[in-house]
Amino acid sequence: MFGLAGAADSPLLVAARERGLAVVLAHTVTAACAMAAVTADLTDAPGIVVLDTPAVPVALSGLGRCMVDGSPVILVTPPSQPLARQASALAAMTKAVIPLAPESAGHWIAHAVHLAFGVPRGPVAIELSPAVAMASAIPIATALRPAALPPPEPSALDEAARVLSSAARPVVLVGMLARSADAAGWLRAFAEATPAPVLSSPRAKGVLPDPHPLALGLCGRGPVARAVLARADLVVAVGLDPIEAAQTVWDPRKAVLHVGPSAAGDAPYRALADVIGDIGLIFAELAPRLRDRPRADWDVAELDRLKRLLLGSEGHGELPERFVRLARDATPPGTIAVADGTVRDACARAWHAVAPGEFLAPNDSSVTGFGIPAALAALLIHPERHAVCFTDTAGFTETVAELDTASGLELPVIVVVWTDDAAGVKADARASGIASIAARDEAAFGWAIERALAAKGPTVISVPATSGSVTTPV
Repeated sequence: MFGLAGAADSPLLVAARERGLAVVLAHTVTAACAMAAVTADLTDAPGIVVLDTPAVPVALSGLGRCMVDGSPVILVTPPSQPLARQASALAAMTKAVIPLAPESAGHWIAHAVHLAFGVPRGPVAIELSPAVAMASAIPIATALRPAALPPPEPSALDEAARVLSSAARPVVLVGMLARSADAAGWLRAFAEATPAPVLSSPRAKGVLPDPHPLALGLCGRGPVARAVLARADLVVAVGLDPIEAAQTVWDPRKAVLHVGPSAAGDAPYRALADVIGDIGLIFAELAPRLRDRPRADWDVAELDRLKRLLLGSEGHGELPERFVRLARDATPPGTIAVADGTVRDACARAWHAVAPGEFLAPNDSSVTGFGIPAALAALLIHPERHAVCFTDTAGFTETVAELDTASGLELPVIVVVWTDDAAGVKADARASGIASIAARDEAAFGWAIERALAAKGPTVISVPATSGSVTTPV
């Protein structure tokens, strides 16, 4: 549960602590929402944000990000009425606004959780007045987990098998709705058996491990994605959220097979076949139907050339990819990378994730202020791992107050800032009592990462934002 540092004595937060719930206090509502969103993504349980006052305007930015990223966050806030304009804005940034009463609180809280995890996932607001918060609620027996999806229709599976069997060069585009371990395992088996190259959205990195020969990077607008999609005769869209799908260039002449927990809906493509249900179960049911399918006609040499292109021309020798690759090489397996702002796409290309949840980023590449709080939340969920936040000057400035949170919780987060104002970054870090290192080249950066990995608390590393300050790696 996440609250604000200025409301530590909120009756609801005090009651939560008394009942054994972990409560973390952030400095801004936006940061609290980012922490709750990452908590939900990594645990598959709702992230909770509690506000002591109906601070709807300052909450809208954070809730908007949760909506765009499909994060199942529950916002608990006092009623915004009679502030009708604020109430309308809150409704626009959430899937629903649910008022609570003592006699029905249990029912509607469970409903809010179900709604937040319903496809498409997103934030839900609960309005809780001080009087209701202090009242005795009626306990009920109910399931907080959403019901399992119905099995896919046999006719839809048969049609999907027919479409796949008639394709010579299918390519798989995977999105964030396929991040479960079961879906990832079946997707890998499908890609290897077909075989088919796989392109991932930034939020789906690691579903197929990046070092895998069939993992060909991001499904955006880069040269590798364009080359793969140009050669393909079938696109298999697996678990793509409509916002993720909008970040890819779609050729209306290409056939699309849609696989996911809900219909294509607002996706920017027209599906030739549509299979709805649990993604892992869909591929398990497709396996016997594709047993006698001829192998795909992808040229192995061509895929290898594209893989080398991915590691070469897409920024391997440019900023900030070189620093990201150095960080990846220096950190132990399981390290979680977080990126936002102007460096998000470069970090997504350069950081190798081998499992879902090892790379965290917002869907919108223009978002700043996600990185530091998201990295803190990742360490709260996985204290045995390391977390590296990659951000720019704007992102660092927006959430520099959360360095106090990191210091107070003794979380050894590593914050890498691309900036032309290393002195300013160092001053901000020192103001929070945080160690800061200015790394002007790769050698200094490698030393700084080693020092940060050995630290018991957070470390800020500033690197030059312009390529002219960086030496060529040996």
